[in-house]
Amino acid sequence: MKTGYAILPLLLLTVPATAASTKSDNGVDFTCELSGSNDSGFNIVATNKNATSMDCTASCKLIKADGSSKEWDYNSPARTVGSNKQKYWFAGESSVTGSPLKNPDMTKASCKVRKQT
Repeated sequence: MKTGYAILPLLLLTVPATAASTKSDNGVDFTCELSGSNDSGFNIVATNKNATSMDCTASCKLIKADGSSKEWDYNSPARTVGSNKQKYWFAGESSVTGSPLKNPDMTKASCKVRKQT
């Protein structure tokens, strides 16, 4: 039994840090993840679990190589395309000055049912 206690800390040390952050609102899950060579950009990916279109806003904050941080805010309709739970690109940036980027943080996610016009 003592062996199990010794292995657990080793497993915790070997789990890699994930370069992504997730936030959800009203059935839409957002993930901010690093992208590009040398983590020079990021993508916000959304999964809409609803059967209806949603209007959403999302923000992601990252740390630049010099230690400074920047937050990007996006407003865009998050729409269900095809079947529910489809994952799609919501927003992001490529070749951000000050890369490599690190510590993506999904700071805001807000969605509401899209009004029919």
